[in-house]
This record gives sequence, structure tokens and C-alpha cells, in this order.
Amino acid sequence: VCNNNQWAISTPLEEQTAAATIHLNDAYVQLTESEHKVGGLEQTVDFMSQTFQVLAQEHDPEGLTSTLVEWFCEHFELERCSLMRLAPDNETLWIAAQCGMDSTIVDRVRVRIGQGVAGWVAHHGKPLLVRAKDAATAMHTGKDTYNSDSFISVPIVYSNRVFGVLNLSNKRDGEPFDDQDLDRAQMVSTLLAMNFALGESGRGMSVEELASQLRTSGNGS
Repeated sequence: VCNNNQWAISTPLEEQTAAATIHLNDAYVQLTESEHKVGGLEQTVDFMSQTFQVLAQEHDPEGLTSTLVEWFCEHFELERCSLMRLAPDNETLWIAAQCGMDSTIVDRVRVRIGQGVAGWVAHHGKPLLVRAKDAATAMHTGKDTYNSDSFISVPIVYSNRVFGVLNLSNKRDGEPFDDQDLDRAQMVSTLLAMNFALGESGRGMSVEELASQLRTSGNGS
């Protein structure tokens, strides 16, 4: 009888302990996620600070594209990064700047709008973050040059006009890209789009103008 009473008393206690453990685990997970988000925001602020430092050292408007692509590869420790521009016919994309790609084939690469990953991004004007290759199997074609399980492709857009596409793939540490990487890629693509738009108007863009335009764009989003 005593054993039965002990069992009857211990069961609700065990249930309460189990429930408390679950709540503590949930609280720990939420705390960890919050710390990760705060850390990510700090990294993004630092990233933009470094971006403007790089821009401050660049005085050749024609070299800005290559400078940002090379620096982006270094900052994110990427094995591959490319910036594709929209051709004059508005039907194909070509590689204007890159790092980590075979230079013997770069000049021959052409991607039609709407085809492959970069073509899809240019056509729809929407960014694409793929954490696993299977998630984009239907969008891949034989012409795609991605060989990692995770990649980012973002449109270079200003005033609803697509100037090109920025592609990031192959992190050196093998880690997948995340939402914070996507945010930073979009920030850089915004800077590039602004510079391209002003370049067509016959004038380059100073660091001060870039900062002002980026703040305006951020406030409007």
C-alpha cells in the first residue's frame, strides 16, 4: 500500500519536473536565438562600416564593381562570387566582375533572363537564398556554375529597374548561408545599383551620397 501511495505522489511531481524542464529548455533556446540576432545585428553594422571604408578608398567608378566583389569574397570567405550585368539587349546576363571562377570561360558565359538561378532572379527581381541544393533543383540548368549546397543570388535593382544580379556561393568553411548573409548581400547590391544608376546619368557617386541614398532606401523599406 505504501508503495502505491508513493507512486501516486511521485507521478505528478515527475510530471511537474518534466514540464519545468521543457519550459527551461524553451527559455534557453529563445535566449540563445535573441543573442544570435543581437550578434548578427552588430556584425551587420560592422559590415556596413567596413563597406564604406572600402568605398572611401575607391576613386575609380569603373573599378567599384570589381573592388566590392573582391572585398565581398574576402569578408565572407567565399570561394566564388560573381556580379552579372544586364546586356544592352535586355535579354541576357554577362559576368562583369568575379572571383574564384575559371577566367577562360567567364567571357563566354551568357544567361538568358528567366533561365537558371540568376536568370530567374533577374526576371522576377526577387532575391533567392538556398540553404540546400535540393531546394532549387527545379531551377538549375546545365549552365549554372553553382557547386555548393548553399548559395545566394540577389537582384541589383534601383527605382524598379534591374541592372544585374549578385551571386554568392561556396563558403570556405562549408557552412550554409543564412538570413544575415542575405541582408548584407542585398545591402551591397543596393549600393551597386545606386552607383550604376548614377553612372548612367554621367556622374559617379561619392561615399557621402552612397550613405545618404542607403539611409533613404532603408527608411523607405
